[in-house]
Parts: sequence; C-alpha cells; structure tokens
Amino acid sequence: MNKDKVIKSTWLPKEKLLISEISGEAIFTHEILNWKKELMAAFNMIPQGSQFKVFVNMNGFKADDLEAHKEFRVIIPLLLKEYGWKVSYLSLFADEIQNEDFKNRKNAFCVAVAHCHHDESKMTLYNSVNENANEKFFTDPAVAERWIKSVRIDNASP
Repeated sequence: MNKDKVIKSTWLPKEKLLISEISGEAIFTHEILNWKKELMAAFNMIPQGSQFKVFVNMNGFKADDLEAHKEFRVIIPLLLKEYGWKVSYLSLFADEIQNEDFKNRKNAFCVAVAHCHHDESKMTLYNSVNENANEKFFTDPAVAERWIKSVRIDNASP
C-alpha cells in the first residue's frame, strides 16, 4: 500500500468530472476534515443546472482510528445525496445514514460515480448490491478512471 499521503479534489470542467483522492497510511481526523473541505470546494465549482460525474479514489486509504474512519465513510454518500445521487451501498449502513429526501443543489445532477479502494472484498460486495449501471466499484485506479471517463453525460440519466 502507498505510504505517501494524497489528499486532493479537482473539478475538470471540460470533462464534467470531479476527481477526489485520499490515500495513505494513518489518515487522521483533521486530514479527513481538510479533504472534505477541499472536496466541497471542488463540488462548489460545478456549474448550476449541469450534469456531472465523480471519481472517488480511496485506493491506499487507511484511517488512523475508528473515529476517523466513521467521520470519513459518510462524507461521499451525504455529499452526493445533495446532487440527487444515492450511493448503492447505503442499504448496508441504513442505521448510520438516514434515507432522507435527495436534493439537487444548484439544480445539478450527478449521473455517474466510480469508487476505487484497495479492499477487493468490499468492492466486490458493493458491486453485488449495486443496481445502477452508472455506478461501479474498482480496486485499480486506472481502470476506474478509464471507466468514468467513458461514461457519456448526454446518455446518462440522474
């Protein structure tokens, strides 16, 4: 596993793609909160009334402790929920994340999501409960990025 810490989020307007990466050994709660802040700043760059895609690369991510992990694991589902997207693995954690109404911040809609993590058993499980063709779970960041970039926005539906 990569021991260097990477915490970054980028909005690529030409591709209508937000890429966020968090990885490294012993990611502390304050680093997760910094990632969340940067992630939210990238989401704020998405134009009003648009459709977009998201690639969340968590390959090599390891929280420092359970509290840091708990803080981390709800960020993406709750943020995507604000853009009309329900992460498919929410059904596995129904007690932690309420199934409230989904919103559409800035009337923008997420239409595809690629998740990448090094834990193959988790990615296999999440793919098994996934019923959305525009959401996939990967262990290889290059494969995940190729897939999300191949999803055409004009054919996707929120």
